Amino acid sequence: MEILFLSTVLPHGRVAGGEIGTHAVLDALAAAGHEVTVVGYRRAGEDRPPPSGWIEIGTRPIETERAGRLRASAWMCSALVRGLPYSAAKYRSRAYLRTARALIRSERYDLAVVDHAQMGWVAPELERRDLPFVLSSHNVEEQLYAEQADGARGARRRLLRREARLIGRLEERVARAGRGVWSHAQADTAHFGRFGRAWTIPVHSGFTQPPNGVRKQCDVALMGTWTWDATRAALEWFLERVHPQLPPEVTVEVAGRGGDWIDRAHPGVRYRGFVRDPLAFLAAARVVAVPGVGRTGVQIKTLDAIASGAQVVASPAAVRDLASPPTSVHVANTPEDFARELQRLAAAPDSLVPSRAGLEWTRERREHFQHAVAAAATAAVTEP
Repeated sequence: MEILFLSTVLPHGRVAGGEIGTHAVLDALAAAGHEVTVVGYRRAGEDRPPPSGWIEIGTRPIETERAGRLRASAWMCSALVRGLPYSAAKYRSRAYLRTARALIRSERYDLAVVDHAQMGWVAPELERRDLPFVLSSHNVEEQLYAEQADGARGARRRLLRREARLIGRLEERVARAGRGVWSHAQADTAHFGRFGRAWTIPVHSGFTQPPNGVRKQCDVALMGTWTWDATRAALEWFLERVHPQLPPEVTVEVAGRGGDWIDRAHPGVRYRGFVRDPLAFLAAARVVAVPGVGRTGVQIKTLDAIASGAQVVASPAAVRDLASPPTSVHVANTPEDFARELQRLAAAPDSLVPSRAGLEWTRERREHFQHAVAAAATAAVTEP
């Protein structure tokens, strides 16, 4: 079938977990033989052109701090005027609407995928043309913003509460109006099942091949996009509560955008910035640390860590919705346990070679995911 895939940002750079999850869905749809037209913005600073056939609406900063005060203010005004969540208003534009309407009116497509609740504002256009659609949900966004609001104060707390309330309404509206929800986590599927059909598509790592011949160069590695509130909070927890308990000889390296403050604030921790080959970075560590916070979605960082073949130490939130993780994953409930496991594994002979259990687990999860996406796409079109 032909599928119209309406996303926020074109995911070919795979910069953040959301882009990795989106790309995995696109790969699975292609593997099932579907023709997919992908629409979205190019991330500001992304110099790699999108794949042939993908439609670029324009270049847009994805993180608010990179947008500048004027553009962020314009997004907020749009959100207030239209009654939209801020995180949805930032992706709404005349150019996107014109492109979406033209594609929808072409009547080429059998199914549309609304990728992320933040694209929910496009659902009325799909309803007007009776084009079946599903919501591809990476998290329960309402829960994410509600958690952030609980930890905030003053005006920020009020804005986050507004965001949680409005994105929750948008999630529910799109879930009820469409043919169902593709959820990346079983717990999230239960949430969306209150509004209609929901399928669990257990997203896998963005790494398509296992590491090959990578030499171990550091003891502990962490990788993520540290501009997001939840991931930054997890990294701060590690640096403030876990790292001080490690011996000075245990080397720690951090990769990913948005962590420029790390070197100055935490001596002994090397910040690598954005790395072009994240698999090689993780595979070069004896242990990958995955501190996690939050109660929704699946941690792509955990899946990538497992796929790298390294030993993994994770907090309970980082293995949420992973019912049977491989033996290479070690869960630590407290900062003391976390530090103790990192120190033990960094010195263990097993951490010098890739974990067969982790690599095999990754292969099986990828196959399961591809079958789940193919079945969900067919069901969305054929089942009443």
